[in-house]
Amino acid sequence: MTSVPLVIGMMVMALGLTVIVGWHARLPALIQLHPDFAPMKYNTALCFLGAGGGVLAIALRARRVALALGSIVALVGLLTLAEYAFDSDLGIDQLLFRTYIFTQTSHPGRMSPVAALIFSLSGLALIAAGSFHLRGKGRLASGLLSSLVIALSSIAILGYVTGLTGTYGWGLLSRMALHTAFGFLALGLGIFVIAWREELATANRSPRWLPVSTSLAALCATILLWHALTVREQEEMQQAAQANAVSVKNEILARLGSEMHSLRHMARRWEYSGQPTREAWEADAIAHIGDSEGDAGIAWVDPELRVQWVVPQAGIILARGNEEAGEEQRKSFEMTRDGREPRFTRPMDFLHGGTGLLASMPIYRQERFEGLIVKIIRLPEFLDATLGKDLAAGYAITLSAGGEDFYQRPEGAQPSPEQAVAEVPVGIHGSAWVARIWPGKELLAAQRSHYIEAVVILGVLASALLGLSVYLAQGAITRSQQLAGANLELQREMAERGRAEQELQSSERRFSSAFEHASIGMALVSPDGHWLKANRALCQLIGYAPQELYVKTFQDITHPDDLDADVGHMRQILANEAPSYQMEKRYLHKEGRVVWVLLSVSLVRDGRDQPMHFISQIQDITKRKEAETKLGTMHKELLEASRRAGMAEVATSVLHNVGNVLNSVNVSCSLVAAKVRKSRVGSVAKAADLLHEHSGDLAAFFTSDPQGKKLPDFLGKLAARLSEEQSEVIGELQLLGKNIDHIKNVVAMQQNHAKGSGVTETVRVTDLVDDSLRMNVDALLRHQVHVTRDYGEAPEITVEKHKAVQILVNLIRNAKQSCDESGRADKQVTVRVTNGDDRVRVAVIDNGVGIARENMTRIFAHGYTTKPEGHGFGLHSGALAAREMGGSLAVHSAGPGAGATFTLELPLGPRANPEPKP
Repeated sequence: MTSVPLVIGMMVMALGLTVIVGWHARLPALIQLHPDFAPMKYNTALCFLGAGGGVLAIALRARRVALALGSIVALVGLLTLAEYAFDSDLGIDQLLFRTYIFTQTSHPGRMSPVAALIFSLSGLALIAAGSFHLRGKGRLASGLLSSLVIALSSIAILGYVTGLTGTYGWGLLSRMALHTAFGFLALGLGIFVIAWREELATANRSPRWLPVSTSLAALCATILLWHALTVREQEEMQQAAQANAVSVKNEILARLGSEMHSLRHMARRWEYSGQPTREAWEADAIAHIGDSEGDAGIAWVDPELRVQWVVPQAGIILARGNEEAGEEQRKSFEMTRDGREPRFTRPMDFLHGGTGLLASMPIYRQERFEGLIVKIIRLPEFLDATLGKDLAAGYAITLSAGGEDFYQRPEGAQPSPEQAVAEVPVGIHGSAWVARIWPGKELLAAQRSHYIEAVVILGVLASALLGLSVYLAQGAITRSQQLAGANLELQREMAERGRAEQELQSSERRFSSAFEHASIGMALVSPDGHWLKANRALCQLIGYAPQELYVKTFQDITHPDDLDADVGHMRQILANEAPSYQMEKRYLHKEGRVVWVLLSVSLVRDGRDQPMHFISQIQDITKRKEAETKLGTMHKELLEASRRAGMAEVATSVLHNVGNVLNSVNVSCSLVAAKVRKSRVGSVAKAADLLHEHSGDLAAFFTSDPQGKKLPDFLGKLAARLSEEQSEVIGELQLLGKNIDHIKNVVAMQQNHAKGSGVTETVRVTDLVDDSLRMNVDALLRHQVHVTRDYGEAPEITVEKHKAVQILVNLIRNAKQSCDESGRADKQVTVRVTNGDDRVRVAVIDNGVGIARENMTRIFAHGYTTKPEGHGFGLHSGALAAREMGGSLAVHSAGPGAGATFTLELPLGPRANPEPKP
C-alpha cells in the first residue's frame, strides 16, 4: 500500500502546480474546466500543493514535514471560513496573486466556503496522520476526517452532474470548481489509505473505526444532499413566485393602461371638437365610468387647476379638505400640465374614506391648455377586480409605494423570513409601486416536497445500515479468520496428538522394556498391597516367580519389624500427605533369608484424582548393610588412631596461631630495642660531666659561659624527649604484654579444644575488630596498607573472645599479604561490621591478588595454601573455630586481581549445643 499514497500525493501536487501555472500563464483552460464553471482559486491551488506534499511526506515517513504542511493547510482553510463567517477580509485572498476570472465568485481570489471547510478537515487529517505516535487516536482521527473529505468531495462531483448547486456552493457565495472536487477526492483517499495502512501495520486487521467513518461519511453526504435539495426547492419556489409576480405586474399595468386609455379618448374628443357642453361631457363621462370596477368618478379640472365638473355629483371625493392630500393632488395636476403626459398620483386617502389614486390626462387644444380630465379610482376594488382569484392563486400579494403598503391580499399578510419572496417594480405614467409576492401557507405546504424529508430519513437509515453492515462484515471476516486459524490450530493439535500418541506408544514400549530389563527391582502394587506386575530383577531378588508373587501382597514378604513403618508411609501417600516415600526395609526371601532393600514408592492417580497403583523401585542393599557392619567394627579400631591424629592437628594449629602473634611480639621487641638505641640518655651523662666540671663556680657558669647559658634549656628539652621515649616504650611494652597474654590464651584455647568450649565473654564486636587491627597495625603501616573501618550498628555478642580475635587477626594478616603481593600503589583493606537475623557479620575486604575460581572450594581445606612459605593451617583452623562458636567463615572473589572478601558470621548469643570436637 505504500505506493498508493506516493502516487496520490504526487497527483494532488501536480493538480495544484498545473493550476498555478495556468494563472501565471493566463491559460483559462487550466483554471476552469468550462467557461460557465467556477475557476480554481490561486489559494486553492497552493493548498493542494501543500496537502499533496503532506501526503507524500507521510508516505516517506517525514512526519514533521507532514505536520508542518498540514498545519498550514488547516490554517488557510480556517482563516477563509472566518472571513465568510464574520464578513471580513484578512488580506489572504489575493496576497500572492491577483486573480482575473470571477465566474461564480463572490469575493475575488477567495476559495469557496466548501473548499475552505474541506481544506480545514484535510489539514487536521494530515496533522493526525503525522502524529501516529498518539497510536490509536491519531489513526482514528485521520480515518474519520479523511472519510468526511471523501464524502464532501463526492457529493460535490454528484452536484455538478445533477445540477444541484447546493453541493458545491452555499447561497450566493463563491462556488467550488469541479477539478477542485476531484482533487479533494484524491486527497481524502490518500489520507484514508495511510490511516488504513498504519492500522494494518499496527494491529494486523482492518480498522476498528471503519464502520464509524463509513457511517459518518454517509451521514455527511446525506446532510449535504439534503441541503442541496432544499436549495433547489427554494430556487424553484423563488422562480415560481417571480413568474407570478411578473404576471401580477403585467395585469396591473394592463388595467392601468386601460384606464388611462379611456381618459385619453375623452381628451382627444375635446381637443378635436372643442369644449363640449356640460350635459354632453357628463354623458360621455358616465359612459366611461361604467367601463371597470373601482372607478369612483370623472372630473374636469379647469386651466386654473380647479375642479369644475364631477360625475357623478354624489361621488365628489376629491381631496378638498385634506391639505396633505390636496397638495399631492395639486402637484400631480401641475406635473401633468407641465409634462403634457398622462400621470397617476401616488395612492392617497380619500376625503370620505378609502384609498385610491387619481389618473389625470391633459387637454391641449391648439397648444392651449384647457384643463385636465381626471378619473378617481378606488384601489381596493380596482386591484381586487384586476387581480381576481385566479391570478397568482395561493400567493400573498402586497403593493407599496414610498415604503408604505397600500394593498394586501389577504388583509394583513406579511412574509416569514424563510419564505421565498419575489419583488418586482410596477411603474407606468409616473407611478412607482413595488409588488411583493410569496406563497401562502397552504400553497407553501403544497409546494414543499416530501421527498426531501424522505431522502434525509433514508440517508440517515442508510448511514446507520451501512456502518452496521461494515461492522458485521468486519466481524464476519474476523470470525472467518479466527475460524481458519482455529482450523489450522485444530489440524496442528490433531497432528501433535497423533505424534503424542505415537510417542506415548513408543514411550510405553520403552517403559515396558526398561521396566522388564531394569537392573533394579521394579513393581506395580495395588492400593491394597497386591503385586500387579514385577520385573525380572525383583523376582530374582526375592526368589519368587511372577505367578507366585501375584497371588501375594507385599505385606506377606515384608519383615515384621519393618511392616508398620512401610504401611504408615503408604497411608500418608494415599491421604495426599506426601507425594512419595523412601525407606530401607527387609524382605523375606523365598528361601527364608533376609534381603535388605532401599524402597522408593510413588502413587499414580487417575483423572479424578483416585489412586490407581503404586510404582515401587527396589534396590538390593544387602551387601552395603554387611559392609556397614564391618565398618562399625573398623570405626572402633580407628577411633584411637583418629584421636591421636587430631592431637597432632591441634599442635599444628597452636604453632600457627602462636606464630601469628609472635610476629607482632617480634615487631614490638624490635621497636623497643630501636628506641633504646636511639635514646638521648647519653646526653644526660654529658650534662652531668659539665656540671661536675664547673661545680665550684656554677653561678658564673650558668650566667657567663655560652654552654652554661644553653644548659637549662637543653635539660628541659631533653627531659621532654626522654618523657616521650618513656611513653612510647611503655606503650610498646603494654602491647607486648597483650600479645604474650594472647599467646597464653591461644595455647589454653587449643588445650581446651578436645575438652569442650572455652570461657565466653560479652563484648562489642567492634572492640574485637579494633584489638585485631592493633595486633597487625605495625605490619599494615610498614607495608603502606590503608585500613577503612565501616561499622554499622555494632551490638554486643557473647563469644569466646580470644578464639574470635585469632580468626580476625589471621584474616587481616592474610588481607595485608594479598595487597602486598598485588604490587598496587593503592593498597586497601576494609573491615565492615553488619548485623541482622540475630547474627553479626565481620567482612574483611582487600583489593589484592584475588582467588582463582578453582581454589574457592578448597581454600579452607587442611594443609591447602598458595604461599611458598605457607602451611595451610590458618584458614582451616579459623573455619573450624567459627563453626564451633555456631558461626561460619565464607569467602568470595571475582577472580585473580579482583581482591577477596572473607566474612566471619557469629550468633549474638552463645551456641546452645556446641559442635563436638574431634
